[in-house]
Amino acid sequence: MTDLLLHANDLSLRFSEASKDVRALQGGEVRVHRGEIVALLGRSGSGKTTWMHVAGLLARPDSGSLTINGTDVLALDDTARTIFRRDRIGVVFQSFNLLPQLSSVENVALASVKGLRGGRSRALEVLESVGMNHRTEHRPGELSAGEQQRVAIARAMVNGPTLLLADEPTGNLDEETEGEALSQFRRAADSECGVVLITHSQRVAEFADTVAVMQAGHVTMSATRKVTEA
Repeated sequence: MTDLLLHANDLSLRFSEASKDVRALQGGEVRVHRGEIVALLGRSGSGKTTWMHVAGLLARPDSGSLTINGTDVLALDDTARTIFRRDRIGVVFQSFNLLPQLSSVENVALASVKGLRGGRSRALEVLESVGMNHRTEHRPGELSAGEQQRVAIARAMVNGPTLLLADEPTGNLDEETEGEALSQFRRAADSECGVVLITHSQRVAEFADTVAVMQAGHVTMSATRKVTEA
């Protein structure tokens, strides 16, 4: 596979925490191709989630380069970044971040470019694709962790992103439900989406096509297993 979707190189980011200077990102390189699942593997505090926030255009690095779908996204202004993120990137947060007062279909439709009302039809479509068509009117508090995960995945996919980022996507799930969730990410990859799973789980790493290891803010990609470049 030669269709490079994301190329993050030498990203660096520092911030202050409790009067200390923390180097959250300290370089390295990540490549993600269309149809590929990459596991970003590392311990808690290694910088994985910070990397995801940068790749998801939720934070700006101090230095480095980031190209997504052929666009130098670090050169975009704030408005263009917001539009790019909305149209091209889906994010599944570890805590799901579903709005408790909204139903499943409303949570998904709210993220649609067409808004809460106009996006209902598309929301129903993606909920069906993740096996949640029977729970569309239920609120998050009425759903299991696995069902909330599916709704969160549907929300991330509602605008047909080319890049899907998931932070500890199986951290709140039992082993059976973990397998179901991973199958949803495989379906996303099969639709030519590039997927990055932020994880500390060796099982998730073994599921992925490629593994990138994060240690103290520095990321190193392993040799690819299922995916090869020409």
